Amino acid sequence: MSFPFSLPAIIAAPSASLMRQVPPGECPEEWYCRHPEALSQSFALARDSGASLLLAPTAGGNAAALSAFGLEGSMKQLNLELMRLAKEAAAPLGLPVGGMLGPTGRFVPPLGEEDFDDIYELYRAQVHELVKAGADFLFLSGHQCLSDLRAAMLAAKRKKLPVLASLTVDSSGKTLAGGTLLPAVIVLQAMGADAVGLEGNLPPEDMREMLEEVLPHASIPLLALPEAEDERGVPLAPEVFAGQCAAMLDAGIPLIGGTGLLSKQMQALSGLDLNREIPGDFYEDADNYAAAIESEAFFLGEDIFLSEPLDCSGGLGEDLIDIEDDGFNATLVRIETPDDAQWLAKEAVMTRQPIAVQTDSLPVLEAALRYFPGRLIIDSDCELEEEVLSPLAAKYGAILY
Repeated sequence: MSFPFSLPAIIAAPSASLMRQVPPGECPEEWYCRHPEALSQSFALARDSGASLLLAPTAGGNAAALSAFGLEGSMKQLNLELMRLAKEAAAPLGLPVGGMLGPTGRFVPPLGEEDFDDIYELYRAQVHELVKAGADFLFLSGHQCLSDLRAAMLAAKRKKLPVLASLTVDSSGKTLAGGTLLPAVIVLQAMGADAVGLEGNLPPEDMREMLEEVLPHASIPLLALPEAEDERGVPLAPEVFAGQCAAMLDAGIPLIGGTGLLSKQMQALSGLDLNREIPGDFYEDADNYAAAIESEAFFLGEDIFLSEPLDCSGGLGEDLIDIEDDGFNATLVRIETPDDAQWLAKEAVMTRQPIAVQTDSLPVLEAALRYFPGRLIIDSDCELEEEVLSPLAAKYGAILY
């Protein structure tokens, strides 16, 4: 297991005291730029709480989120200035600062009508400014569907910085798109994420239980940023919150923190013993040879047996449901055009098996890998050479078979 920072580590997300200072109706990112002293105070408290990774409060800094305040034209300026101020405030503390990339609020079908490439471009533009301003790592914060996380991940990995990613789920463990944590872990670690986990919505004990379920399949560290409240929304006593974070460390979840923590809850983290070994069995022996869609991971055995190829047509969804399992364990889909790639991404939710794609066109294959909301298998029995297929599979986290 390799990680670019020392573990265990406390991640300091924006605190409740920092967020409460923003007047109702004002853009947080713009307000923080006008009040750098608030950011300095927040970082000093985080340092005193034992934090080793700081986050600049840029989660709402993409142009789509800023448009709610009429500030989409200020995206570059706000991200540059906020990251500059964060780095300046963190300099005396000697701690790395990450740039946050939160959701755009725009979704591809079936949740919305946006194009994947347009969402990707929103993240790419923000990543460019955060990196230019000196971000030490990137934090994909509180995303609600896998397609959104994949777009942010592709944008973030262009810059060769460490990337940490978090998903937000409800009390049943489901995302807004009906996805779950396990497929996200399978997909994102294959795409090159340095850590993956959960953020917000859940109290620490519930979050720990969900993370423990996926630990055997994680080849990278898991992270947990729970709400410091119980199921009724009552703030947890500082010592209780710290104790539950310690239980996460004991379980092998080495990146911890919280969302919107009160000052005393943050300070309670300073008493945690971070001088401990991280259980390595979960990572070294991870069972992660799996394909995935948004809602399910399909674990593969030593051999993959592909079906006869299905045509990527208007009836693909019904074909994926009706296909008979006759001695094969993966469904092969033949794609010929970029439209086929888009259609496959739309119909993927209907599958009962892992999906493999076959094509003789490099642009069509890349389109399929780019838009598919999960992890595909690439059938190498095609006219494309392995030296072409291998880097493409690595970029998108696909399985080359």
